[in-house]
Amino acid sequence: MATATDEAALGAAAEARARREREQTREQTGPAPAGAGSEFSGLFAQVREVASFYIQTRLDRVRVTVTKLIITAMLVAVAGVIGLAVIAAAAFFLLAGAVQALAAVIDAPGVALLIVGGGLLALAGIGVWFITWRMRRGLRQRLVAKYSDHHARQRADLGQDVAQMAGRPQASLTPEAQANASDPATRARP
Repeated sequence: MATATDEAALGAAAEARARREREQTREQTGPAPAGAGSEFSGLFAQVREVASFYIQTRLDRVRVTVTKLIITAMLVAVAGVIGLAVIAAAAFFLLAGAVQALAAVIDAPGVALLIVGGGLLALAGIGVWFITWRMRRGLRQRLVAKYSDHHARQRADLGQDVAQMAGRPQASLTPEAQANASDPATRARP
């Protein structure tokens, strides 16, 4: 008595045998007669397959590139955090050492903390003031040079600049005023 599993196995074997026979008869008879329509459809199928493969490879390339970028960004972020932690720890140990050394010299730990902390705040304040002063000074110099050049071009092209056309010549943009402004001896204090 055959079970359901045996019957399924016999059915699968029969299908495989029929498939092999069809392939053998196809090989013996040769390819089907090619008409103009079947040739075109075969060519279209090839082009579609090649285009699909090309698009898939390009998409995979983009996925790999994006994945590499994400991994690199994560590694850079982790390295940055570790680097900042090392710098912060080194700065802490340097300051702690300075406080301890000063406390040993003056024999007053509280005063040593005040001196080192106040000194650091003073240095930070001076640094911020200096940086902002340089930025403002540089910005002003670039703007004056920009508009001075613009007015000089207007005077060369038109015979006078916009300020002169308006009846209000600006002494600060004339070449003589620029020469005097760059000389510290003749420059007026605001």
